[in-house]
Amino acid sequence: MRLTHTWPALSWLLQILKAVGFKTIITTSSPGALERLSKLGATHTLTYSDPQSTADRVLCLLAETAHKHVPLIVDCVGDAETLQPVSKVSGEGSKVAVLVPLRMGGHGKTEKLLDDADVAKVVPWYKGVEIVCVKSFSYAERVRPPSRVFSVRDRY
Repeated sequence: MRLTHTWPALSWLLQILKAVGFKTIITTSSPGALERLSKLGATHTLTYSDPQSTADRVLCLLAETAHKHVPLIVDCVGDAETLQPVSKVSGEGSKVAVLVPLRMGGHGKTEKLLDDADVAKVVPWYKGVEIVCVKSFSYAERVRPPSRVFSVRDRY
């Protein structure tokens, strides 16, 4: 399980995952929150200062296990920039939960918002990755709630 960071969603999710028996929980955060995330259940905590470097470190952690990719990923941020490293550590059979509407234009900006129909097209996904859109909140009335799950059949 790999998680990207946003409070309070991440703190709740860590505790739930630990309670239901997940053995490996990898999360990213600012340096100041790493100890707190470990106490909540994260088995590996990484800083997100360099997203591609973070993805490489997750892949190194995977090399120590039987997995070639992360089977379950929850992006609690809802920003297009966080999907780049997420797509790198996913693979065939991965399920990726993404908060929508997805923000475009950089962390915290709402210049452009994508609803569930466009999320699978933001970054290249490996064949067999399943994108699950999770409605978090609306920035504008035009954004509709997600109505379906996407299976990415081919890498875009």
